[in-house]
Amino acid sequence: DKDRQNHEGETTNYKKIIKYLIAAEDHRYYFHPGADIIAIFRAIYKNVFFHKHKGASTIEQQLVRVLTNDYERTLKRKLKEIYLASHLRKYADKETIAIAYLDIACYGALVFLRNIKEIFNIICLSKKYLIILHSILRM
Repeated sequence: DKDRQNHEGETTNYKKIIKYLIAAEDHRYYFHPGADIIAIFRAIYKNVFFHKHKGASTIEQQLVRVLTNDYERTLKRKLKEIYLASHLRKYADKETIAIAYLDIACYGALVFLRNIKEIFNIICLSKKYLIILHSILRM
């Protein structure tokens, strides 16, 4: 069960927060192995024909990018990210990956959500997920 008590004794429902994350970042999250081929081809199409740069990164890819601290905009980095994101799925389930991403992702200076308090309660989540995932990605 992914419900946890925060420092004030309130319970945060992580399943609800994960739903918000998936809706905002990766709506095909449960249907791809770490890289979303549909999103990749859409991004290539928009770039080639309309010169628009659209994102195609999955939650797994975004987690890999943050853990490796590699933000270089190259094809080599993107291919490595896709490989590592797919490899990550061998060691962690989708829920664990989403929780790890929520625990370390940067949401910018302004976050407008109805349940903003729940987002900040995520910080209380155990760091063991991050240590395990970070060591896997450094292999």
